[in-house]
Amino acid sequence: MPAPRWRDRVRTQVYRSWHQLTRGAYLDEGTAKRSVGQAVLSAPPPTGRNVAMLVPLRDAADHIRPFLDAVGALDYPKDRIKLVFCEGDSADGSWERLQRAVAPLAGTYRDIVLLQKQTGTSLDRAKRARPKLQRARRGAIAKVRNHLIDHGLAPDDDWALWVDIDVWRFPDDVLSRLVGTGHRIAVPHCVKIAGGDSFDLNSFISVRPEKDYRYYRQIHGGLYQPPARSYSRLHLSDLRHLDIVGLDGVGGTMLLVDAALHRGGLRFPEIPYHDLIETEAFGVLANELGIRPVGLPKLEILHVPW
Repeated sequence: MPAPRWRDRVRTQVYRSWHQLTRGAYLDEGTAKRSVGQAVLSAPPPTGRNVAMLVPLRDAADHIRPFLDAVGALDYPKDRIKLVFCEGDSADGSWERLQRAVAPLAGTYRDIVLLQKQTGTSLDRAKRARPKLQRARRGAIAKVRNHLIDHGLAPDDDWALWVDIDVWRFPDDVLSRLVGTGHRIAVPHCVKIAGGDSFDLNSFISVRPEKDYRYYRQIHGGLYQPPARSYSRLHLSDLRHLDIVGLDGVGGTMLLVDAALHRGGLRFPEIPYHDLIETEAFGVLANELGIRPVGLPKLEILHVPW
């Protein structure tokens, strides 16, 4: 690769300096790594089969029933599944709808736990994908995820399966296949239409790690946010010829994690870490600690088409 022209070097320096001046609070590498116990990093994957299904939700009243129907169709033993929901900041009656929906399921699963976490974050749903809102939006989601780790995981949980409430269809054997990879962090391929492009763009492989001026131009609110079709990343829809692939970042629409990693301190950054946040930053930190997440490009799950 040819050396950058002097104009590009100058532009890179200007953009980098501006980013450093304006990025706000961030999580430094040493602090992040010291928070994770070393013993847990060298442990093997769990041999037990108990799963805590961790489900954050907000303004999701209409998604609760389809989600529970999909979970009920899993081929995984229900006496091995604990359902843990965390609702917060809803304005559509999600909490009341959730309580009514799970009441008839008492005794069906290993346990059902209902939590609440108010973050105080108010976002217009129609505008929530805007880049300038992502630091606040995803920081709030990370807080909810960490609340679920603190209050939803127990010592007898072998696996944590993160699932978004608006994932409404997935193969009956999706959980068995994720556990069967033998990896401590694994994700399926989230799409809106079967065979379509990736919906969860937070699962990616970096193909151009250089932080030049183009990189810094795509930082908003202290977060690197490249477009869906980016020169810097490959997503699972780009990799459908593979059964399994190592990932640099992971999405959280469905995410399997060895619960011991969470209990050992591997959490979701609530402020930017290496210019990323929440699940993306979680995947980067896991890689740096020697835990390589994997994605299954051929294992598709469907997200509601909003």
